[in-house]
Amino acid sequence: MNFNNKVILIAGASSSMGHVLALRLVKEGSHLIGAARRRERLESLANWTLHFDTPRPATKRL
Repeated sequence: MNFNNKVILIAGASSSMGHVLALRLVKEGSHLIGAARRRERLESLANWTLHFDTPRPATKRL
């Protein structure tokens, strides 16, 4: 399945399967919206995405 240029929401993106899925989808060219309880880990994921051709990540606490 091709996820290039798709916008994808992942709940639980800071750990476990959600984190691994987020990493893979960004590598494949997806635009990621990640939600998580642990802001530090989510920010780490957002900073990691800077190495790819994706829009600048932003984090917001809800």
